[in-house]
Amino acid sequence: MEENKKIPKHIRELITVAIDRMVNECGDNADKHGFFQSEEEKDLLHHIALLTSELGECVEAYRDENFSTTPGEGGIYEELADVIIRISSLMSHHRDKCPSFGKVIIEKMIYNMSRPEGHGRKRN
Repeated sequence: MEENKKIPKHIRELITVAIDRMVNECGDNADKHGFFQSEEEKDLLHHIALLTSELGECVEAYRDENFSTTPGEGGIYEELADVIIRISSLMSHHRDKCPSFGKVIIEKMIYNMSRPEGHGRKRN
């Protein structure tokens, strides 16, 4: 595939391994702290709702002009990190359906590289 030339194979492999490792670490930490115990906590829709609340916290941090990168201060970058951590721990519990989230991300990046500017959307 021509698009693969835009991300060299060794870089694609490194990114895939790093993302999959992060997914494992986040999932292990979530398990260690008692998350994903109930059926509700394992439900995909439940986690999508939690992601929207994390994104809401990002909006609030932005409105408050809180651009701190220090954990515990509730800055926008910390809240965005929470989104990635939540997605990663969620994906660790969906390995039966998606064994390599890193591969999914790389494939989506490559697909996006092949799309037209603005992904074909008309802009005013």
